[in-house]
Amino acid sequence: MGTMDRMPDRTPDQIYDEWLVIRSQDGEVAALTELVSRWNGRLIGFAMGLTGEEAAALDAVQGAWLVAARDIGKLRDPARFASWMLRVVGNRCADLARRESRRRRTERARAFESDRRITNPEEVAGDSDESERVRRAIRTLGTAQREILGLHHGAGISVSAIASMLGVPEGTVKSRLHAARSELRTILERRTT
Repeated sequence: MGTMDRMPDRTPDQIYDEWLVIRSQDGEVAALTELVSRWNGRLIGFAMGLTGEEAAALDAVQGAWLVAARDIGKLRDPARFASWMLRVVGNRCADLARRESRRRRTERARAFESDRRITNPEEVAGDSDESERVRRAIRTLGTAQREILGLHHGAGISVSAIASMLGVPEGTVKSRLHAARSELRTILERRTT
């Protein structure tokens, strides 16, 4: 059995991405630009699933591409590009969330000192906007559930591709998606009653 016989099935798109990564690692700016063109929308969808906010998602993905431009040469296996970029975007989203949390704590402290009450923007918005209601519910899910929903629904990545990225069977991905959707449904139902 040769080396190629042991390689997992890869799509032409995955092979093309690997080739672009190798060219990017050789310093070809056009190859990195092509990767951005091919992956930016999926990464924004993934980040939207994690942050629930378009501005934060765009900021996270932009920062992730800066990291990629700087560090793509350190990626040892070009076939791992997708999971590497998703991890970079996830880390950027987590960084933004921590920064936002610190900013909110500082604002609350200032408001308390001046005896002013800061209104929670989510309360002001109300439940009239269904998409905002869903985004708020998603933010209450655990990180793993937000990520699996973000990968599949936000980034539009197939179950089989997610399984390959995570190194788990497709059935496990389907099970995790089902659990995340069920939890989200429960949260949304609780909020409407």
